Amino acid sequence: MLLRIPLTTGLDALSPFTISITAENGSIESTNKFDHIWYDFSIDYNYQLNMDDDNVLNIKRDTGNMKVLKYFYDENFGVLESLFINDIPYEKLPECFGVKSSGACYISVPQEQQLVEIEIVGSNMWGGESKITLPEITPEQLNPVSPNPINSIFNLILFDFVSILLVLMIITYILYRTIRWYFRTVRE
Repeated sequence: MLLRIPLTTGLDALSPFTISITAENGSIESTNKFDHIWYDFSIDYNYQLNMDDDNVLNIKRDTGNMKVLKYFYDENFGVLESLFINDIPYEKLPECFGVKSSGACYISVPQEQQLVEIEIVGSNMWGGESKITLPEITPEQLNPVSPNPINSIFNLILFDFVSILLVLMIITYILYRTIRWYFRTVRE
């Protein structure tokens, strides 16, 4: 017995499907396969192909901690596959680098490269490159010192004093209520 399904009915059903895309940019050719477990023929699928090597990487130093780089996903470049910091591969990219994300993804700068000028090169699955050069920083920027350490120590001591005073007031109130309750029950 042969199952006869009209083509429009067969294509409406979700089914496994593999798409193979080959892109060419000058002498560079790249082929990638996309395995879809549930492919829907009624939906338009968009794939970001960027094979250019003149993209600007959307990464910068975190203002709160200069030892950390903050990366933002770029819709026009696609997902980062690899990252090089001063020609040294960054071995363990966090999972947030491999997905489309609206938030920031953080990586730490290797110890020996924290103060020097940093050239960062990222590549996507099509061989496209995205680059940025971050300027060198001073040790003061890397480990910022409070502008007035005496003032911050004073604030810390003041906070401790007020906290201890507040706890003592609460304990005193609880003791007062307990003693008052005890003498009322004894008198009756």
